[in-house]
Amino acid sequence: AKEVRVEAAALACLADLEWQSGALDLALSYHQQSRVLDQRESDGALDYAHLEALKGNLETALSLIHAPQTVFHIQKNPKRIRIALLSGRFEQALLLLEQTENPENHDTYRAQLRLLRGLTRLKLGLTQPAQSDFLEAIDFAGTGQNKVLSLEAQIALDLSRNELEDAREIREKLLELDARGHLLSLKALFADTWAQVESKPVSPASVKHCILQTLGGFALERDGKISPWKASKTRDLLAVLLVAYLREDGPKISKAEIIDTLWQDDAGDESTEGKFRVTLKRLRDTLGDATSIFSLGGMYELRDLKADVVFFLESLERLDFDAALGWYKGDFLTGIDIPDVEIIRAQLWQRFRDTALKTSFETPNANLLEKLHHLEPLDLGILERYLAVIKDDAFRSEQVLLKAKNVFERETGEIPNELRAFE
Repeated sequence: AKEVRVEAAALACLADLEWQSGALDLALSYHQQSRVLDQRESDGALDYAHLEALKGNLETALSLIHAPQTVFHIQKNPKRIRIALLSGRFEQALLLLEQTENPENHDTYRAQLRLLRGLTRLKLGLTQPAQSDFLEAIDFAGTGQNKVLSLEAQIALDLSRNELEDAREIREKLLELDARGHLLSLKALFADTWAQVESKPVSPASVKHCILQTLGGFALERDGKISPWKASKTRDLLAVLLVAYLREDGPKISKAEIIDTLWQDDAGDESTEGKFRVTLKRLRDTLGDATSIFSLGGMYELRDLKADVVFFLESLERLDFDAALGWYKGDFLTGIDIPDVEIIRAQLWQRFRDTALKTSFETPNANLLEKLHHLEPLDLGILERYLAVIKDDAFRSEQVLLKAKNVFERETGEIPNELRAFE
């Protein structure tokens, strides 16, 4: 008997996998076999009804749900809610949502409930509350590392905003993950606009290749062209994540620290949480393949970062100073004023300076020292080493020394004694 129950459970699992990939007939077949083997599986009736609803057989689905022998486990409520949505019983779906537990320690389940509440509210004409639910679902699904559920909530949000181009891109991602069953639910619920979503699939050629410019400016380069920031908060959120990425205690940063940094005047306001989710969604939509934002347990971090600062640091590791100079066009995150950014700026420059100076004693490189001196003309250590390397070239030494004196006198009002020694 135990072996029979195990086989029935295995068939039920296969059915669940098949519906998620869109093979509804095969999923129904597996469920029929499962229920024949183990008649005690009361939840099987609900799974079977869910598949029938997805196929459009709503009367069959509802008759299975309302059969006297059918008993439901509370954790199966999400499927009951989906069936209510698919059959147009939106008030019933809302009632089921109110009856369903919302466990604090199960982010994937919470994400599922937020998504379903958002879909229900949207069908009832409550667009703004629905969009807030979708954003919360994205956040919880990201924390629970459920990519399919996160994408399902994102496409629902895009469709609620009539952002069809974004919805097309998300649909392609769901197809890549073989999540056709999830798309069937969305297709039924967004019947009016779904044809437009399917009409223009995203081709690989349309995917934008991006790189972040953080040295000597702060911009997103998309296919060789600078893409302007549409919102300053989106830019600032990325700056906070970049600083965390480079900090000694990084790359992770808590949601609380992000909110305290970007919304310090409204940190205790209930609406701030929603502002954070909207800004995070916009940033994720903007970044292309320049980086991804990973979240887990209320902590956020950048992954797979394609940025000049990363390539610069990699060049220094290889002692490839030509490449490092090519990447280092100026201070880190110019024009951004957030906690720790000055520390990171100083650390990046110090690392560049110290590595270059140390190497210059082993292999004198006048051109490298000249460029470093140009980047930081008031750095006496670089200037002294530069003058020492070019001392045999009297004319060049004299010109560099004269220009340096003028710079120091103009910027500080005096000429350091170290420079007088070279006269």
